[in-house]
Amino acid sequence: MKIQSILLAVALLFLTACSSIKYEGPAGTLLARKDVKILLVTFDNATDSESAPIALTAMTASTLSSSKVNYGTTDSNLPPLKNKETGERSTWFDIAREGGYTHLLRGTVHEYRYKTDLDGDPAVGVSMRLINVADSTTVWHASSSATGYAYASLSSASMQAVTQLIGNLFKDRVR
Repeated sequence: MKIQSILLAVALLFLTACSSIKYEGPAGTLLARKDVKILLVTFDNATDSESAPIALTAMTASTLSSSKVNYGTTDSNLPPLKNKETGERSTWFDIAREGGYTHLLRGTVHEYRYKTDLDGDPAVGVSMRLINVADSTTVWHASSSATGYAYASLSSASMQAVTQLIGNLFKDRVR
């Protein structure tokens, strides 16, 4: 029995060593309000992988949907539209206001690759920021990283990082 307890403790230590999260500010109670509507903008890419922002944005949308969040997305292939009257490009804030969104959820993918060590484990790093559309203030910001092991896929490591962040976003949420 003692050996099983030690093995369980070592396994838990190993699993938690494969990921990390840094988070600022509670946003959970804000998301409990019925009038909150989030516009999820395609993530920025700070990696060599062209598919990274699309993959992480899609995983974030899936996680928001399963969390029953009122959200919408933008077409990742379209830049902000031009205003017909002024000819100026609209900002994401303009698009959010026109769509009745109260908040923007922006993200950046910092790492999205298989490591070059002998194991070739997947490594993912992502940051997210929830911004109030009315006054452009950041109400929540967090970063997460995850590393897979034992033949894990890049998608599973990515989903782990996204789930950690969205879970933190709802930390204080009233259900």
